[in-house]
Amino acid sequence: DPNGIMVEDQGSFARVLPRGVAFDGTSFLIPWWWSRVNPPWDEKIQAVRVSPDGAVLRPPTTISQGGSAPDARRTPAVAFGQTSYLVAWYDRRTGGEDVYGARVTSGGVLDPSGIPIAAGPDLEWYPAVAFGADQFLVVNDQHPSIVEHRVALGVGRPGSQDAVHRLGRLLDRDERFGLVAS
Repeated sequence: DPNGIMVEDQGSFARVLPRGVAFDGTSFLIPWWWSRVNPPWDEKIQAVRVSPDGAVLRPPTTISQGGSAPDARRTPAVAFGQTSYLVAWYDRRTGGEDVYGARVTSGGVLDPSGIPIAAGPDLEWYPAVAFGADQFLVVNDQHPSIVEHRVALGVGRPGSQDAVHRLGRLLDRDERFGLVAS
């Protein structure tokens, strides 16, 4: 569509920053970071389903609701795998930046509290998601100090949809905002 497709209009009181799209064979899921521009400056991750012809199929779904600042929810990424989407984001619910995820189906959000994917004393942020070999791959930036590297985590294995296991470091240099594809 040369004029674009309106998926959400928040007026002047909020920012809507989409990041990523995934297709399940029937519809697209488009997640975004929603942020109020005035107090209480709350943030959340929302998504909407859109048909291939551009029709918004239902109102936005809240995937993760933050509180007021500094409880931020930011930079969602999404992939579809077999029966569900995985939306990953970073948030500050514990005081530092950690990566969480939630599985989403046509019936709704399966993990309303989020699954901790990359949490710890280091800054974990800017996830990217792909699906293959019966599991999701989540790649995120990690800042233990000034040195940044990319970490890969597998989410889900056959018979264990929510298992998280560390796959290891991918890069040990100043690479940021990576993407993965399935």
